[in-house]
Amino acid sequence: MKTQIIILLFFLTELTAFSQNSSDPPPASMPTEKNKPLIDNLISESRFNDFFKKYCTTRITRIGKDKNWTEDKIQQTIEKLDYEDFKHDLYNYFSLFSNHELKATTKQICDLNKNHNNSPCFIMTTSVLLNLDLRIESILKEK
Repeated sequence: MKTQIIILLFFLTELTAFSQNSSDPPPASMPTEKNKPLIDNLISESRFNDFFKKYCTTRITRIGKDKNWTEDKIQQTIEKLDYEDFKHDLYNYFSLFSNHELKATTKQICDLNKNHNNSPCFIMTTSVLLNLDLRIESILKEK
């Protein structure tokens, strides 16, 4: 019985040590100084800021109404949105693009948007949308 307890304690100690040794996630990838202006241009040309505001406002308003929030509380929650903070997620995503890919993508976005003033085209990926939803959820959890 003592042997079994000792083995169990040893196993639990090793398990705890193993779980504490797990490393943190890698830092977010950031663009090079050469690519940052290209990413800024791509974000600007795609009018992602407009999408960010509309998407977040719509989601927060819908959730607020479902929870019977007052219009003031919905508006206060919307005012917590920080596009500049979210922009780091975009930098992280687009930092994986080469200089050539950023220029080509921006050109395509510009060409597409020439005929779509009311509904601009831009690049949306699952990871960008998930990060956007996570930011909205974190704002909704704030008191």
